[in-house]
Amino acid sequence: MTNQELFESIQMGHKEKKVLSLSKKLVKKCSFNRGSDVENLCHLAYWLYVYGCEDEALKLCEITHEVEFPGKGVWNVWDRILLMWGLEVQIYKNRNMTEKADELIRQMDNLWRFPPTLPPADSELEAERRNRFTVEFCSYKENIEGEDSVTSANEWRLIGLMNLVGYGATGLFPNLVKEKETVDCLIEEYMLNLKKVK
Repeated sequence: MTNQELFESIQMGHKEKKVLSLSKKLVKKCSFNRGSDVENLCHLAYWLYVYGCEDEALKLCEITHEVEFPGKGVWNVWDRILLMWGLEVQIYKNRNMTEKADELIRQMDNLWRFPPTLPPADSELEAERRNRFTVEFCSYKENIEGEDSVTSANEWRLIGLMNLVGYGATGLFPNLVKEKETVDCLIEEYMLNLKKVK
């Protein structure tokens, strides 16, 4: 199945507005060199996860495995691809597919530490960067609480969910590991709220 056929299949098989809107955009255009296209892909994978369609979410994540780093978009593209890989890790862990999850985590860790074609990250700077990922930093709780509209709050919830799952599932961010119980509670809370979006 081509990427185009996958997007069309998802579009035909769903009624949720978010899924339809994103899959329609991807049917028209999906370049792995454009941050906006990969953002649409990432959002679609997470919405499918929210709606319990893990197999389709996995298929979307898997099409990014052959994307060559760095590409034209570099981190504008790769930040979102790595969030998708984090979702994939979460799904594999939920299914007790530990080896697949661990292999993907190793690839993610290597990409952050030793990005091909870029100088390797200084280990102290990389540790410092990873320590910045706290529940507060990832969850966008203040943004959600500061919104007057449910729609805007849900946009922040989706971004928070992507961070909490995408980074939290990897075990590579010490503060998220320490606060795993809070991370899991927030993921559940965000999922429950987002499932109401039809």
